[in-house]
Amino acid sequence: MVGKFKIIPLDIVALVLTALAFVFHNVGFFVGAWWKNENEVGTSEYGMMGLRICKVSCVDRSVLDIDGGKEWIFAVRVFEVFGEIFVWLALILAILTVTIRRRPIHTALIYIHGAAAVFITVGVFIFLGFQSKLNEGLDGDGSIMYPFALCLIGGITCMAASVISGFGLKKHLLEWDDDDDDE
Repeated sequence: MVGKFKIIPLDIVALVLTALAFVFHNVGFFVGAWWKNENEVGTSEYGMMGLRICKVSCVDRSVLDIDGGKEWIFAVRVFEVFGEIFVWLALILAILTVTIRRRPIHTALIYIHGAAAVFITVGVFIFLGFQSKLNEGLDGDGSIMYPFALCLIGGITCMAASVISGFGLKKHLLEWDDDDDDE
């Protein structure tokens, strides 16, 4: 078939990195709280899926509830949701890149990886910059939990996948003679 690229190891590496980024970000996004404060009065947890405050009883709040002074959490959630959407798209495009092997799909994959990485890491950095404000008015110090780290790893993995995809496309274009894979 005319116009297809050959499969090279960089394509497979990019697919594996994309799958890892997908798993890391999905687990970090959906599993639990990014930040938790435990003290003698109760527990507070902030995550991408909601807020839980436990004193005498537990109160679960929606991701759309915006506390005064904590609007930045909504911004983090928005960036992470866009990162989630782009990670899903990147996984689909990575699979299509290996199966269909066309230049436009490969090029789109590079940009989608980059977009996912940007949205995820911007959300993570906003959270890092403001997370100390979550301790205001609470006894003790809160701590960042492992789902936050998984999302950060997912963003870094997306960056690596974007770079690997870029090198793969460059290699394809240097070796491509439009007669590849004439099966």
